[in-house]
Amino acid sequence: MRIYGDYTFLLDKLNVWNNSQVRVSKNGTKIVEFAERFMEQQRAASKDKVSISKEGLDYIVDQLSDLGSSEGKSQKPEDKVLAKTSGDGLSLMDGLCRTYILQRLDTTSESGVSGRLYNEMAGRYKENLQAQGDQSLSSHAQSLAMAHLAIREKIEEGYASGTREVWIMDTSTGDDFSGVEFDIDGQPVRYRKMTMEEELEAVEKTFGELVQNVSRHMASELIKREQVTVEETGTYNGTEVINEYEKGFWDLDKKASDLLDELKKLIKEIEEEEARKKKAKEMTLGDRLAAEQSAYGVEIAARGKQQSQYANYRKMSQMEAEARTLLGYIKA
Repeated sequence: MRIYGDYTFLLDKLNVWNNSQVRVSKNGTKIVEFAERFMEQQRAASKDKVSISKEGLDYIVDQLSDLGSSEGKSQKPEDKVLAKTSGDGLSLMDGLCRTYILQRLDTTSESGVSGRLYNEMAGRYKENLQAQGDQSLSSHAQSLAMAHLAIREKIEEGYASGTREVWIMDTSTGDDFSGVEFDIDGQPVRYRKMTMEEELEAVEKTFGELVQNVSRHMASELIKREQVTVEETGTYNGTEVINEYEKGFWDLDKKASDLLDELKKLIKEIEEEEARKKKAKEMTLGDRLAAEQSAYGVEIAARGKQQSQYANYRKMSQMEAEARTLLGYIKA
């Protein structure tokens, strides 16, 4: 496993700074020291956290216990044969690192749409639609808009708090790559973390596909409801139905296109309204804080003015007392 860029946090999280196949590209250092303490920790946690048997752990410890010699000849630690977790040629430690990444991996469809984002957005849309209680065009638009905004907000908050971590495969081959590379069956396989900007861009692409799919589904439902009329008259919108399949394709395409335009228009209006509400809410809070600050300032100013008046009064009283005393001396 090679680590390019600042990705050593992955090893820190898994406590695997001791795999002979790990390479950190920035200094070319091969990490070769295997810690028995790590194996003991894994053995202690094996009941709940790992699926490696006690015999398997013992075997690994035995293999690593004598790195100084092999059949009377000196042997480098990196030449030792490590226990494998699977048939992909990865060592135990590399397997742990790759498992960590795969649990956070996002894949894309042929059209480049995120599978993880699509599933989450579609799920939120369906929940919102169910809560609306009807199947009107406005309900679909409202449900789609709420799902879209919720996903964007979740991503932005996740990156702001440092808790969001999504990985993707990378097809680059240059040394300027930033991520983690595994040697699987003799082939380099690269993974890297996504940036917030990349995820937000993926959100828009995913949302566009979801809206298209919803419009096609709605169009299909409309066609089903109109099918009886077509079968009874043999015509569609006053024209003779020549070919059932041709008519079906044309009908679905036209209705889906019309619905898509309407959906996009409604969604834009709904999201603009939500943005205005959010801005108004933020302004209201800001205005309230500003008003409180202003009132506090007025109070401080009034209190300062009053204290200044008291000080002047005391000063005048003192001057009057001193004048009376001086007049007394003069009369005497």
